[in-house]
Amino acid sequence: MNLLLELLLNLNMSDDALDTLCKYCGVKFFSGQEGMTREDAEAMPPEKQLQMFAEVVCPEVTPVDIKSKLVIVLVNLGAVHLVKVILILPIRNVRKKNHVISNIQEISEEILTFHVESYGDLMLEVAESFMSGGFFKEALPFLEVLVQSQSYSEVRKRSLAQIVL
Repeated sequence: MNLLLELLLNLNMSDDALDTLCKYCGVKFFSGQEGMTREDAEAMPPEKQLQMFAEVVCPEVTPVDIKSKLVIVLVNLGAVHLVKVILILPIRNVRKKNHVISNIQEISEEILTFHVESYGDLMLEVAESFMSGGFFKEALPFLEVLVQSQSYSEVRKRSLAQIVL
């Protein structure tokens, strides 16, 4: 699934990536508006549909690489208001009162706890997504971790040396 999402994002097909996340990864959206029906949402233009939602829900067991793709897709589609409210569902109990709220800061902190040498590319993707959306403050912790890692800082030094020479 991760490779498919990666391909869709590289092809700037964020709409298709979002469809894939919903169909195969259990991502769901909830409207904050009372009385809003599925038909009402489908009648709206695609760019307005995401704006009507107040919550994003994904299963608790969703791997971090898929969570990061969800964040990237939402930023790419201009649904930044949803990036800040991502809900994690326990896999067996999907009643709304049992949701565990996890905002983007918590997901970001989770990604930052992983070993940079193994997950550095993932960290860089998330940072680039935040920066392309104008969220530089959110990108900064990822970039700081990458710069402090030996392999990423050495690659940077080698790249600069090649440019200078």
